[in-house]
Amino acid sequence: MSPLPAQRLTLLVYLALAASLVLAVAVAVLATRLRAARRTYAALLAGGHGGEDLLAAVARQIEATERLRGSSTWSAGRRPSSASASPAWSAPSA
Repeated sequence: MSPLPAQRLTLLVYLALAASLVLAVAVAVLATRLRAARRTYAALLAGGHGGEDLLAAVARQIEATERLRGSSTWSAGRRPSSASASPAWSAPSA
C-alpha cells in the first residue's frame, strides 16, 4: 500500500474538521431543543410553573396519584400487590 500524498491527507483533515464542526453544531441545536421541550412539558405537567424539571414534575404527579389512591408503594421502590393495584397494573398470575 503506497502512502497518501500530502494534498490528499490535507484534504482529509479538512473534511474531518468540517464534519466535526457540523456534528458539534447539530449537538448544540439538539441540546437547545431538548431544553425547550423539557421546559414546555414541565410547565404543562406542573400546571404552568416553568421552573421545574420534567422528571421532577412527573415524579410529583406520580406521588400525587399515589396519595389519591392511598398507596405509597411506588415511592418506597416496591410494586403494589395485585390486591391493591388496578387491573391494568397487576402482574399476571402464574
